[in-house]
Amino acid sequence: MNDFLDDLTAQTDAGPAIRAALSHCARIRAARLILPGGELRIRPDLAVEKYQFISNNDEGLKRIAFDLVGLQDFTIEGADTKLLFTGFVSPFNLERCRNITIRNLSIDFTRTFHSEGTVRAAGTDGSIWSSRTNTDAI
Repeated sequence: MNDFLDDLTAQTDAGPAIRAALSHCARIRAARLILPGGELRIRPDLAVEKYQFISNNDEGLKRIAFDLVGLQDFTIEGADTKLLFTGFVSPFNLERCRNITIRNLSIDFTRTFHSEGTVRAAGTDGSIWSSRTNTDAI
């Protein structure tokens, strides 16, 4: 992975580097992709886009960070990498794959897909006058 990634893209959007590395692995039939460790930030802007029908989700255009298609006997070695996603991005998609291992990584989001808060005051017509966001839930 380090051949496709520099410090700036790791901290802004590692998505294009991930796509390039996976494409290279598929082309040469590599057995594994080793992530660099540390933190990789991934945004939806340049992610793979596919129309998908996912259970318990709306059908439609989805953005995917690691789009694995047709791979066999392949491992993504996380090396304790933290994948930090911003926006609506599915971390992994596996299609027509066999014997895939994904290990030693963590996944987190800069902001969850919903927010929680406390209404502190409301008008008699139901309008909110004051609210506080629960930052523990973000």
